[in-house]
This record gives sequence, C-alpha cells and structure tokens, in this order.
Amino acid sequence: MVRVYTHNIRYARREPVEGELKWPERREAVVNSILLHNCSIVCLQEVLWTQLEDILRLLGSGWDYAGVGRDDGKKEGEFAVIVFKQALWTVDWSPFWLSPTPNKPSIGWDAALKRIVIQAHFKSIKDPSEAFVLYCTHFDHKGEVARQESAKLIVRLMRDQSGPQILCGDLNSQPEQNASKTLGEFREDSFYSDRKFGHKHTYTSFGEEPHTRIDYIWHTQDVKTEFYAVPHSHYKFLISDHHLNFPMSSLLAPGYAHPVSRQWQSNSILHKDMFVYPLFITTDPDTENEIHSLPGQKQWGLNKLLPYVEELVAKGLKSVLLFGVVPEDVKDERGSWADKEETPVIQAVKALKAKFPGLFVICDVCLCEYTNTGHCGILRDDGSIIREPSVERLCSVAVAYARAGADAVAPSDMIDGRIVAIKKAMVSADVAYNTMLISYSAKFAGQLYGPFREAAHSCPKKGDRKAYQLPPGARGLGRRALQRDILEGADAFILKPSTFYLDIVADAAEICRDYPIFTYQVSGEYAMIHASAEKGYCDLKMMAFEAAQGSLRAGANVLISYFTPDFLDWLSE
Repeated sequence: MVRVYTHNIRYARREPVEGELKWPERREAVVNSILLHNCSIVCLQEVLWTQLEDILRLLGSGWDYAGVGRDDGKKEGEFAVIVFKQALWTVDWSPFWLSPTPNKPSIGWDAALKRIVIQAHFKSIKDPSEAFVLYCTHFDHKGEVARQESAKLIVRLMRDQSGPQILCGDLNSQPEQNASKTLGEFREDSFYSDRKFGHKHTYTSFGEEPHTRIDYIWHTQDVKTEFYAVPHSHYKFLISDHHLNFPMSSLLAPGYAHPVSRQWQSNSILHKDMFVYPLFITTDPDTENEIHSLPGQKQWGLNKLLPYVEELVAKGLKSVLLFGVVPEDVKDERGSWADKEETPVIQAVKALKAKFPGLFVICDVCLCEYTNTGHCGILRDDGSIIREPSVERLCSVAVAYARAGADAVAPSDMIDGRIVAIKKAMVSADVAYNTMLISYSAKFAGQLYGPFREAAHSCPKKGDRKAYQLPPGARGLGRRALQRDILEGADAFILKPSTFYLDIVADAAEICRDYPIFTYQVSGEYAMIHASAEKGYCDLKMMAFEAAQGSLRAGANVLISYFTPDFLDWLSE
C-alpha cells in the first residue's frame, strides 16, 4: 500500500495577493504538511527552483526529486515535480510537454504557457513486485482546447504503459468539464472513494472566487483507493490557494514494526496475542500494594514488577499498558513529572524492554496521574482545559516515552488536536517510524472508571471530565472522533468502556476497518463481573469469556483487560 500526496503550493510571488503569505512565511508549513501526512511520494505543482531547493533542504536527507523546469527543461519556470524517499523507491522518470511536440519545451494549442507532465516508474526497494507508473502535471489555466488535448495526450501515454498507474495534479478543470470527462472515460477519480474525509473542494483562491475542485488523483482500475482526503489545515493561515489532497492510508510501518502488532492486523478467534494487560507502576521500587477496588490487581514497584511479568511472559503474555502512580507532593498544574527521566513509566519501559525485548510495551499518555488537579490537561481558573499548552505537554510526554523504548504511545486525554500534534512531534523527533500511535478515539465519560482512579490516584479534585470526554449517548460524536483521528495519523484505535458501547465498536470496525481496534474493558466493568461472581450470580470465567467474545464479535481484535493473567491460564487449558 502506498500513500500519494498532491498539492499546488503556489508560486513564490514577490507581491502576494490579499490573504496570501510570502513564501518564506509559509514554506515550513508546506514541508510540515508533507511530513505530517507521512507520504513517501509527493506530487507538487507551481514550484519554482528556489522553492524546490527550500523544500528539499527542510525535508532533510533521504529525499530526491523527479522533474525539470517547464520553460527550458532544466531549472527555468514551473516544476510539476515528484518528491520521494530514496530509501523506499527506485525511480526512472522522463518529462513530456503538453503540446503537439511533447519531447521538447513547447506551448500547446491555445495554452497561455508551456505545460509539462512528469512520468515516473516507481518500484519498491523492499518488494520489487510493488511497482506503478505515476504522472504529475499542471494543465493550462486559460486554454480550454489545451486542457482537452492535454487530457487526450496523457490518456495515450497511459495506454502505452501496463500495470497500475496514478495521475496527480492541478487540471484547472472541474469534474463536469471536458478535460476531466476525457480522463474519466478511462480512469477512476479517487474522490469517489467510499471513504473520504475533509473538504469537498480543492481550490480556495484565498477567498476571491467560488471554491471548486480542480485538483485530482486519477488511477487505473487495478489501483484501489482505501481513503481519500482533502484535509483541513492545521494552521491559522492558508499555505496555498489550493488544499492538499491524497488517497489515504496511515503511516503503515509503525502498525506492523513489531511481531505482536503484526498479529493484531489479522482477524482471528480469541487467543493470547490479542490481550493487553494494564499495569500500575509506582515510584517505590519495592511496592506491591493490593488495589482493593480491583480484585487481584496491584500497584507495582519496579523490583517487584519484573519477576511478576516474567511469570506472565512464560505463560504467553505479549503486551502491557503502563500507567504511572506518583506521590502527591510531585504533582503540579502542568503534570511536570510525566516525562521526567525518573518517572515510573519511563523507568519501567527501559527495564521491561531490556529484560523482555519481545514484549510489546504501550504507554498511556495523559496528565491526570501527574497534575495536582487530577485533570487530563492544564486548567484555566474556571476549570476548563487550556488546549494548546495541554497538547504541547502531551507531545513532550509521548516523545519521552517513545525515546525510552515504548513500542506504542496511547493518548487517553481526549483533548482536541492531540493526535495530529503528537504525530508531528514524533516525526520531528525521528521516533514515528517505529512507535505506534494508538488513539483513545472514542472514550466516553461515565460511572465505570472509579476503581481505576483509585488505583492511579487520578481522581479529579474538582469538577469532572465531561467537557472533554464523550457523552454516553453521543454515537455520532464517537464516529466523528474516529474519522478525525484516522485523518490525523493514528495507527490504531482504543474504545472505552467496552460492554456498554459495543455499537461504537461495531462503528469503528466499519470506519477503521483496515486498522487494529482495541476495546478497553475498564475497571468498573471488571469490578462488576467480580462482584456478580462473588454473589453467585454468574460464573466468573464464563462471564469474562462472554464479555471478551462480545467485543471480538462487535469488531475488536485487541482486548485490554485486567483479566489478562486469567486468560493466559484459561486459554492454556
């Protein structure tokens, strides 16, 4: 699977129009958008040579390009350029001009300017059988005949090739106009994918003209579009007069970089690999405290944790989810202790990965265990979350856990915008390519978290979390949160609680069908099953299996459960 990105980035004009920033003020945003969306192949239009130099410099080492200036076949005039990661692809490319004389720089038909298309043959270095032809172009903005003839020329070029082919670019032609229709007779428009997100238009003209769709990704019938997106900007300004757009998968490598996460990509019957065990880690290395509200669960110091986990690994434990428990006197309004080197989660990650390198270690990313308010972010005086500094703290914590060796980070705070920010921070820190980003996308406020908050010492000192966790009846918000987090770059999704929200699990299995879906059987659900069994109302083992199989049947393929040690025994029987 490959993710291709196309964007008309707008010439570096000396005198910007109203609403437009000068190139030096927006070039970093253009490059950050490329990095954020984790595409290994990027098609760009309206690129001057000086802009291309800036883009390659800001992207850093490991990137190359295919393209020439349209005016002289060297560096003069616009580049319709393909930028790609050298380590992933071998590329054989050539330019053609959109004119009756396509092999030399020339103006075609009634066009106002010379126009060019880059034809590039891509082959995966890791898997040479993954190969396709990619075209990047920019049709003339004035010549209607030129646009129609350019479409015919490209169709002829594509007919001369075999195998999968993709065409990206700014066609200056709306879907109902002739050039688009010509391409549509032979190719498929990714816009009509069953799963698309973001804007319906691609051209904004900085607000001067009606918004239209003139940027496209066409493909042959042997190419399947998993997602298509025209994502909303993450900036307070427009980085171009065109929105970027792409057929979309996630950054794939973190999702299968570890043998356990590879297993999660497969649908299967209930088995040990799909269980994740939550653990509460304290600062005192010799702690082993019973959690009275969670029968059979304990707070663990590092010296006691390792022998306990060793027993479970011998039984088949594959993954753990870590939560920190710290003294009240180190908590502050910013949760500063969350990413300190001595925090118990970072110490536990290092120790667990050193002793059990095959264990998949997930770190919960939140501030509630570390703030003196017990809330998941930084608060205003009125008790509301201050979003931007809270998200900045979450980014720092996620990067710290990834650098410590975590296989995955899982933000559970539910603050808007944190997934895209964390993904961007991880890319910048060069930890995104081997650290899975698992989003608690649909976490519902309710009455089922009480035992956990006692265990983690994270109960809010004042107020509640209803302003940033989802209302229990809000199915639509749950669906929208999943769609948003796909777009923002999550690699997998956690839904909690589980038993009362299996409709959301089923929705996630539909919306995120190409991703691992986790359910978290939360502390209240676990305690309820235990309490019912103690009263003799049910069989503990049978009820635990019924709950787990309900999640699996609804569409989950990974189960976060305090019953994990029990299942390791039960599934061995």
